[in-house]
Amino acid sequence: MEFDIKDLKELVKKEVANLKKFATVKERRRLSFLNLGAESTERCIYGQMTGSCFSERANQLIVKCCEEVLEVTKYQWNLCDTVTKTCKPTLDNTCTGRTLLSGYNTWYSPIEIFISYNEFGGGSPSDSLKLIEYLRNKRKTLDFLN
Repeated sequence: MEFDIKDLKELVKKEVANLKKFATVKERRRLSFLNLGAESTERCIYGQMTGSCFSERANQLIVKCCEEVLEVTKYQWNLCDTVTKTCKPTLDNTCTGRTLLSGYNTWYSPIEIFISYNEFGGGSPSDSLKLIEYLRNKRKTLDFLN
């Protein structure tokens, strides 16, 4: 499946808008660019906000904030290159793969794929920093996603 970066950015915009709406200010203030790691259960966006992307709170946020999650079947550092399909997340974890007892994640939010792309796939790491700044209310626009 070819996954276009423009399509990804549109999903990221929607996810960011929903995070601003549904994640608490306290949760968003926990975000740190220096500790960011899309592949880590504690250092990804949802992991930083809630302690683990497998937590019940993280799952609630993912369902409320992600229009779609993206399946990665072949793990490599640039997750954008390995997206095989998308799915609407549900609270019963039928497609997110994010359960409290799960140890391996095959579903990622658009933001997580975007961060991986910026770090390993030819994007700009500064765009990930700008994203964190926006979520923490330290930046006013998402112009870098255009």
